[in-house]
Amino acid sequence: MTFPQIKKLPSLKFVKTRERSSVCEPTPSPKLNLLFVPTTTSASKKPEDSHKYRLKFQYPHLLFCLFDDTNTLIITFIATPFPLFCFLSPFPLSTTKRKTKKKRLFFQTLTLAFFKKIWRFPLKTRNSQGGYSSNIQDLESVMSQMMHIDNIPSTPGKFKMEKSPYNRLRMHFSLAKLTFWSFVFLGLIFVFFYRSPASSSPVSSDLSRRSLRTSSYGGPAWEKRIKASAKVRSRNGISVLVTGAAGFVGTHVSVALKRRGDGVLGLDNFNDYYDPSLKRARQALLERTGVYVVEGDINDATLLKKLFDIVPFTHVMHLAAQAGVRYAMENPGSYVHSNIAGLVNVLEICKSVNPQPAIVWASSSSVYGLNTKVPFSEKDRTDQPASLYAATKKAGEEIAHTYNHIYGLSLTGLRFFTVYGPWGRPDMAYFFFTRDILKGKSIPIFEAANHGTVARDFTYIDDIVKGCLAALDTAEKSTGSGGKKKGAAQLRVFNLGNTSPVPVSDLVGILERLLKVKAKRLVMKLPRNGDVPFTHANISSAHKELGYKPTTDLQTGLKKFVRWYLNYYGNGKKSAQ
Repeated sequence: MTFPQIKKLPSLKFVKTRERSSVCEPTPSPKLNLLFVPTTTSASKKPEDSHKYRLKFQYPHLLFCLFDDTNTLIITFIATPFPLFCFLSPFPLSTTKRKTKKKRLFFQTLTLAFFKKIWRFPLKTRNSQGGYSSNIQDLESVMSQMMHIDNIPSTPGKFKMEKSPYNRLRMHFSLAKLTFWSFVFLGLIFVFFYRSPASSSPVSSDLSRRSLRTSSYGGPAWEKRIKASAKVRSRNGISVLVTGAAGFVGTHVSVALKRRGDGVLGLDNFNDYYDPSLKRARQALLERTGVYVVEGDINDATLLKKLFDIVPFTHVMHLAAQAGVRYAMENPGSYVHSNIAGLVNVLEICKSVNPQPAIVWASSSSVYGLNTKVPFSEKDRTDQPASLYAATKKAGEEIAHTYNHIYGLSLTGLRFFTVYGPWGRPDMAYFFFTRDILKGKSIPIFEAANHGTVARDFTYIDDIVKGCLAALDTAEKSTGSGGKKKGAAQLRVFNLGNTSPVPVSDLVGILERLLKVKAKRLVMKLPRNGDVPFTHANISSAHKELGYKPTTDLQTGLKKFVRWYLNYYGNGKKSAQ
């Protein structure tokens, strides 16, 4: 039976020999004994001058020997060290069971596939005439263990076998190579994860994604921008560090402070709780106003210390927080990270600097939780939070009390009631209602138990800004110095609302008239995700102490919002997602 020439077999290695044509080392066959001849001859030689060669491969020694037709040893080489080979082949080498022999052959072939590429090295010797010495006597012990040598084929350049092993070889070695590189790949993965930090919980990974650790900062140019932004330009102005400056409320407060001549420096980490491009657009607005926003995290104590070293801020407007009631069920760790740990870090820096700044910070109407007494007053119970977000804000109020009592920090907490307006948050109902109405999507309208009405005390952003500025202007100085309290300090909490709750269904009706599009309403029960049926602020204390008096009704405020929304997202320039 005639078979293809050696050059057509896979995995060949050509070895140059003296005054002979190139000879090939084929992939070992499962029969462990190959016989071959050169496939080409030199141009100067006649075909009958071509020499015949044969390759002997003995398995448990993994020793290759190349002979010519006179039994002269041409070359030998070792494929792999025997101990490692035995380690990779846990099956007895002398077994006769067919199934075990196949397994052993698989491990042997796998070992060979590896060491043929890495460990192969020739063992050659030359005689005094420059030829190759036979060294047959030196290898008698090896040759005695080899299997018999097949007869030399009568037709040069072709194999003479009972059955072609070509297909079996190709399949066998493909499987071996696949298995080998799979082990290598898995090993690399194991090493990678073994060297990685032990803590890889979902909470920590998500925190790293959302906190966006502080970007690089420092240098004369950077400090110059900070000083220029925080420079007070009015006679009785103040210098304010605004955290969360690229947020909804933070942007409006920063612009208002800057326009009246106060020094303002912003700080924001630009996380992706909602579309970061909206935050970047707010940042551009602040830059045009003259407010520089440092990109960093409130948990970065080194950055905060650096900022206070550059500018001795008289006030801190702490608005940075993880917002949203429903999102707390998906990522609770982010609320603890920002609303508790972040607040503590800010207070730690403020109590250590000299002079200590006065601090105004954002609490929330959510702290009233399941309270059924309306309207909500600052003196009401706040020990029944309905969501984790509310719990973290309530914890913040208790933490503020602690730092006021121990370190003499002047602290004012503001409980915001459903703030809305231009540059608002996309996760708020009025915002995504507008988006979905324009897209023709149905909007969910919740109803309380027994078909009760869900209502909110919607407060326009301009009214909130007035309350924030009034809180800053009436804040007394902190009484501590270098972390030590020297006297009683101011501690306040105020409601900032509109005092006119509006049913959510009425909100949708106003948007329909402004957008001139009929909404697809989908009425459903209020889910148990932290939302409360209603909010209603008692602002008598804020009116008395701050002179706070809201002036914008929902109809007027939504009209301004819709005008901004259509301008910002209109003409295909922005994505409303």
